[in-house]
Formats: sequence, structure tokens, C-alpha cells
Amino acid sequence: ITAAGQDQEESVFYRACLRSKENWDQWLASFNEDTRTPLRPEPVFHVIDQQLEDNDIVIPDVGNVDIDFLRLLHLKPTNRWTVSGKHATMGYAVPAALAAKLEHPESTVYSLSGDGGFAMLGEEVLAQLKYNAPVINVVFSNRSLGYIEAEQRDDSHQPLSGVDLPDTDWAKVGEGMGALGFTVRTVA
Repeated sequence: ITAAGQDQEESVFYRACLRSKENWDQWLASFNEDTRTPLRPEPVFHVIDQQLEDNDIVIPDVGNVDIDFLRLLHLKPTNRWTVSGKHATMGYAVPAALAAKLEHPESTVYSLSGDGGFAMLGEEVLAQLKYNAPVINVVFSNRSLGYIEAEQRDDSHQPLSGVDLPDTDWAKVGEGMGALGFTVRTVA
């Protein structure tokens, strides 16, 4: 397809888009070292970004974490990733990460979930343990089905309905299943 195309001169619009993208990237990067609490997602993704190896696999769940994954993670061409192609299929990341680890045992596999998605299929941590398939499960907790909440606030301006979640220590939930868990509330 590339060979069949024709070169075109850069337009003013194209150069403006490049400048806008550069500005956007700088703005996003400005949060990488943010130490405020509650902890923002940008510093967490920045840490993951810094430790990603060439053959690591990253699997985001559906919702705000999917948007953050697309905006904030800088995958290498050799990294593998997958995301659910269906709308609102929360709970995808943990079982998909198990499948990825079983298929590619030499790779470090990251499952990135919001608290809502993890609540739906987080019990698959038991299968990760049963099959000796260690995965790094990162759970971003905002005590809400955040993507749906934003949709209710922004799109329909309706009263919030069914989006609030209890404040849960997901590391302790994982520990209860036999996994190693860490609760992180600050960048340090």
C-alpha cells in the first residue's frame, strides 16, 4: 500500500497537527512525576513504561484504564498487547493475561484493570496461581465505574446510577487468594 501511494508536500494543517501532538505529549508527560494523592494514573503508567522489556505483554481491561493505556504507555514494536474489541466488556484483562502467560511463559505479562473490571473477573488470580502463571496484576481504584460515570455525567447529564463501588483493598483480596499483594497510594 505504501509503495502505491504518492508523496505529498507537508501542509500547514499537517504541521499544526504535529505541533498539537507534541504539545499533547508534553502535557501528558507533565504528570509523570506527580506526587499528589490520590495517586494519578500517569505516574503508574510511567513506572510501567520504564520497566517494560522487549518481549513483555500488556493487557488493559475495558474502561478508563483502556484509555490511559492508549494515551500513556509507549510500547515497543516487540511488545505484545491485546484489548477486548467489544464495548463495555469489563473483566477482560485478568483472564486474558493468564492466557498470554500460558502461551508465552518467558514473557512478563501485565494485566491492567480498573476496580470495576477487576471485581468482575479478579478471581482468575486463583487460576494464575493454580497454573503457576505469574502475572503482574495492576488495579487502578477510583471507587467507581469511571468510564460509565463519565458517560452519565458528560453525555446524558443524568443522575449517577449504579457506578459507585466500595473502597476495596485489592492487594488484600489477592493475598486472600494466595498471591503477593501490594497496596500503593503514593509514587514513593
